[in-house]
Amino acid sequence: MKKITRSDGTLRMLLRMTWKLYRRQMILTLVVTLLGQTAEFLTGTYMLGFTVNALREQRPVSGIFSFLLLASLVTVAADTVRMLYVRRIKRVLDLRSSVKLGRILLERALHTDLSAYESPEMYALYGRAISGGVGALSQTANALPNIIGTVYTAVLSITFAIRIDPIILIFAVPPAIFGLLRTKALSREQHKLDLHSSEISRREEYAGRVFCGREYAGELRMTSISNVILAQLHECGKQHEQLLRGEVLRLEKRRFLRFLPNRISTLLCTLWLAARVMLNRTVPIGDFFIASSAITRLAGAITGTIQKLSDIYGYIFKFNDFKDYMEHIDPVDSKQGVAEAHGGDIELRGVRFRYDGADDDTLRGIDLTIRQGEHIAVVGQNGAGKTTLVKLLMRLYDPTAGELLLDGNPAADYRLDSYRASFGTVFQDYTPTAFSVAENVLCRPYSTADKQTVLSAVGRAGLGERIGALPDGIETPMTREFSADGLILSGGELQRLAIAGIYARDGRTVILDEPSAALDPLAERELYRSMYDACRGKTVIFISHRLASAVDADRIILMEHGRISEQGSHTELIAAGGKYAEMFRAQAEAYNE
Repeated sequence: MKKITRSDGTLRMLLRMTWKLYRRQMILTLVVTLLGQTAEFLTGTYMLGFTVNALREQRPVSGIFSFLLLASLVTVAADTVRMLYVRRIKRVLDLRSSVKLGRILLERALHTDLSAYESPEMYALYGRAISGGVGALSQTANALPNIIGTVYTAVLSITFAIRIDPIILIFAVPPAIFGLLRTKALSREQHKLDLHSSEISRREEYAGRVFCGREYAGELRMTSISNVILAQLHECGKQHEQLLRGEVLRLEKRRFLRFLPNRISTLLCTLWLAARVMLNRTVPIGDFFIASSAITRLAGAITGTIQKLSDIYGYIFKFNDFKDYMEHIDPVDSKQGVAEAHGGDIELRGVRFRYDGADDDTLRGIDLTIRQGEHIAVVGQNGAGKTTLVKLLMRLYDPTAGELLLDGNPAADYRLDSYRASFGTVFQDYTPTAFSVAENVLCRPYSTADKQTVLSAVGRAGLGERIGALPDGIETPMTREFSADGLILSGGELQRLAIAGIYARDGRTVILDEPSAALDPLAERELYRSMYDACRGKTVIFISHRLASAVDADRIILMEHGRISEQGSHTELIAAGGKYAEMFRAQAEAYNE
């Protein structure tokens, strides 16, 4: 993790991305802001002093009226433009920028290695990148034009004030310097506080997801786990309260002290001008009104500028999380070539693998060659390394040691998306998305030209009658996330839907990770036989705990303790009388009983 004190590169990236995403808003906001500041200065600062001096000097009433009318028209025009921009134009532009930024984040998440999802630090970083880093972009887009606007107000105020009395600068400059010097240090302290607070908030959000999640509903009602969650919420509340009473209050006191000199200088400057008006009458009363108003606006501009600069420093610290997330080096994604993958033999040479933070290897010296078109069954007890092996084959992870080759070439020589597209995969814990049945089967947008492909796939997977009976058929939405008519499937039906995707998509290698765990043994074996027929010429690798489903495989691989202990056809392994034969007989006896 990068240190939060290093902000130079982060600032450049923040400004570059802000300009890229919010360029139009920034330009228009600046124009509207400058127009509004000019109108406010004209009516709020200059108008009263001009009128008083004009009346005192007995200038023509028509000239005074014309000036007041012009100032009023400028103010109305500025307010109208600002209202139209903020309520209509800026909303549309912000929405477009938000969509672009969301796409950038989704594409980044798509290229994040699977190992990152097993790291609490990466989860925390992602949360901070979304909650703080994304907001930093839009907030910077708003803050920069406002800073220019407040500087513009300060310049106008100084111009009018020093024309009346240059000594005013002596009152204005030192407090401004003091405030600027304190800005970065306070922003750094605020970011440290935000880091602490975000971790507490992440635990609170997790508790909320559990209470509202469908997958937890049964356990929450049938066990007392809710008491554990409520206790965590209570503890999070206490921690937030401690932050509020301690660090937050101390930080607010320091912020108050940062602006105190500016407030004192404004008071002293006003008293100085009042003394000149009343004691030696060297300042006309109208100029006093102009100067005192300008001083007040100058103080507000200085305060606003310091606050906005403080905000920018805060955005830099927040955006640093976004930058770290976007620039995080993913070991698998960063190692890919340009070649297209078209299937072929798969070979593992001396492959070892250890999960991050683990004390021992999960895979220990795997040497294996899988021929194109071969049907392989990988069996073994829980924890033997079966699922890890197939994840390495798909390059969801890379080996800690050893080589993975496809068609005689290192897997890293191929473009990663092309390499993975050569696999058709069904995972044990398949979860449908809240889109149509057809889109879940195709895993891409659906068009009417795909209708026969989808119907054929769901029919071969054994869901033809179930889907065909629905009013909207394959266009029925899955889950009830957005529709009360969404389709809810049983565990076995979900696995059949996942297998339908294998029939609909053209992968040269099919990997099935316990795809039939929710089916009974007879349905499972029938499913495998139909898949073998459908996948002739394709490589099929499936994992199963039920050894009866492996009988028809060309080759069976038995894994124990991260190693391949036996391999061969069912007949060969039974004849060998080893561990596989022992396990097969034990399962057969259990079914017979």
